[in-house]
Amino acid sequence: MIGDGKRYEALIRNSKGEEFACPFTTATKLPNNSSLVAASGATSGIPKFITVRLPFHNFCKQMSDIPENKDKMEKFDGSNVHYFGIRFRSGLNDLSKLPQPNKFYLSLAYVKLYRRPMISGPEFIYLSDAAIPSNMTPDMVRHDVKQIVSIAKETQTSSDEGYEIFNERRTKLSTRTSIERGRRLGTTETYYKYIGEQLIKNSGLNYAILRIAGYNNAPGSDGAAMVELSQDSYESDEVNENNDMLQLVSRADVAEVCVKSLSSPNACNTYCYVRNRVRRKQRTPGRNSLDYKLSQLKQDLE
Repeated sequence: MIGDGKRYEALIRNSKGEEFACPFTTATKLPNNSSLVAASGATSGIPKFITVRLPFHNFCKQMSDIPENKDKMEKFDGSNVHYFGIRFRSGLNDLSKLPQPNKFYLSLAYVKLYRRPMISGPEFIYLSDAAIPSNMTPDMVRHDVKQIVSIAKETQTSSDEGYEIFNERRTKLSTRTSIERGRRLGTTETYYKYIGEQLIKNSGLNYAILRIAGYNNAPGSDGAAMVELSQDSYESDEVNENNDMLQLVSRADVAEVCVKSLSSPNACNTYCYVRNRVRRKQRTPGRNSLDYKLSQLKQDLE
C-alpha cells in the first residue's frame, strides 16, 4: 500500500456482525517537491509504498467499554470472515499535529490472505522433469553452465573429467522408436526445473512434485491404473529395448494424478516419478488405485 503517514484501522466483520479491528501506520519519504506534500496531505513527506502484515490474533473485538486489562479483550481467531475494510479515524491520530487534518490518502496495491496450511492435500502441484535424479546432491548442480550433472562412477572426482551431463543418458533413450517420444527437455530446462523445485520447497506451501519424462496424447487408463508413482529415479547405465523406466505418460493420466493429489493428504510435501510402463503387469486388487499409490509415498524431509 501507499499512504500519507497517518494511522488507519483494518476491520474484519463476521457473519454475526461482530467487528474486530487492528490499527496500523503508513509511511512517507522525504519530499523533493513541497507541492507534492501539500497535494497528498502527507504529514512529513510524500506517500511511500510499504508492506503491512496484520496477523489475525492482533485483531481485537470492538466494544463500547474497553476492559482495564487489554490482554483479556476477545481476539479474532481467523475464521468466519464476512467483511474486510479499512477506515480512517481521528481518534487514532493527533489532529493538532497534522498539517491537513481533514484529508487522508491511502491506496492499496493488493490484499493477500494467508491461512492455515491445508490438510486435505497439496496447495501447489509442480510438474517437473524425470531427468532429475532422486539422489541429488549440491555438487551435482552446476550453476555456471546451468546443468545437472552426475559424477562418473569410474572416477568419482570433482574434476571436469569426472562429470557427465545427466541428460546425455536420456538422449540415448530418445533413440527408441517403439513409442512416441515427443519433445525432449533440454539440459538447461532440466536445470531450471530443479531450481523451481527448490523455490517451491522453500515457499512454505504444501506441495507435490511430479517428475515426468514427457507426454503423449494417448487415451488415459481407467483411473490412471497403468501409471506408476515411484520415488526412485532411473539409475542403470544400460540402455536397451526392454527398458521402460522413462516412458511418456498420457496427458489424461497426468491430469488424473494431479486432481487426485489435490485431495490427498498423503501427497503433501512429496515428490515422485510418474511413469507409464510398456508392459502391463498383473493387477493386484486395491493396489492399482491412485489412493493406494499416493499412500506409499514418503514425505520429503529436506
